[in-house]
Amino acid sequence: SGGEALSALEQAAANHTLPQLLFLDVMLGDMSGVEVLREIIKRYQSPPKVIMLSANPVSEALGIDPETQPDHYLEKPFTAETVT
Repeated sequence: SGGEALSALEQAAANHTLPQLLFLDVMLGDMSGVEVLREIIKRYQSPPKVIMLSANPVSEALGIDPETQPDHYLEKPFTAETVT
């Protein structure tokens, strides 16, 4: 869930082990991936890079403000070759 992801990031930041890269799905149970991304950007001076995942077409899923754009976007399903 989005709340669990934010909690895990808080713990990682407290231990000085914030990840450099996150894979974040657009559709989460308790909040959207876009909301989680907004929180990450707001909370961390040097936020991790974010690759957003969604089963929706890119044009629909990325209807968000420019300050909240992920670093990259992958449309599901995707192959290992797409990620490398």
